[in-house]
Amino acid sequence: MSSFSTSYRRKQKILGDNRVTRNYNRQLKEFNLFYRDTLTRHDCVIDGVPTQAVFQDHSQSNNKDLSDDKYVVVPNSVEVGVGSYIEWADETWMVFTEEYKTIPTHQQLKIKHTNRRLKWLTNKNSKLICNFGKGWPAYVQNQTLYTLGVSFTGQNIALANAKMSVYIKDIPETRAVKVGTRLWIAGQVYKIEFADYVSRPGLVNWLLDEDTKNPETDNSDLEIADYWDSGGKDEDESIKDVSKPTIPTDGSSSHSEDEKPKVEWEYRRNN
Repeated sequence: MSSFSTSYRRKQKILGDNRVTRNYNRQLKEFNLFYRDTLTRHDCVIDGVPTQAVFQDHSQSNNKDLSDDKYVVVPNSVEVGVGSYIEWADETWMVFTEEYKTIPTHQQLKIKHTNRRLKWLTNKNSKLICNFGKGWPAYVQNQTLYTLGVSFTGQNIALANAKMSVYIKDIPETRAVKVGTRLWIAGQVYKIEFADYVSRPGLVNWLLDEDTKNPETDNSDLEIADYWDSGGKDEDESIKDVSKPTIPTDGSSSHSEDEKPKVEWEYRRNN
């Protein structure tokens, strides 16, 4: 039979060896009760892993600037971070900001609704599309200021000049996209002018400038820019222009000795 002091120390160890630990355990218990009983806990898939998370509106008191931005609350055991994709309510969401909790009883993150799915070729020869042909969800935002997407050349000619900002998950496949790549977005084509990997770790930020569509290279059905080569749609390589003269490959010249230009040498003697 254990003594009273042994039983007391065992109980205190469960509650916490010191006052700080005991207070933290109380806060953790309160969160677990909230997480268990809240009405906003839903089934979801985070980066391909089925789990549950609490979804809260960004601001319930803001009536003039409603937004689809949400807060997601999950236990510390859930693997999630900036750039994670969350499948919830038949939509795809992207973790945009992670909050560093002063009392780390749980995780709280801000998510945005991905409004576009971007596709590009990872191998142009075999026509491989990124993410196994499905493309990557992205958050696209208008960055055009003052001009409303139109710039004027001289006094009369108006040209499209829309700027867009894209946030997409930072992975090797998105890192491989170079500045100058053209992307098809919502019926328009945009060119990547700048790529930022620093400002928001976990996400890649592309600054896009509106470009003109080229039906010879852009695939409007698949919504992929630069799908074909610059010569137009793929042609049968077996069809060649045989009317063009061929260049001999054995090192011999096609000209006869008589056709070669004659060179005359003149020697002068200095006195």
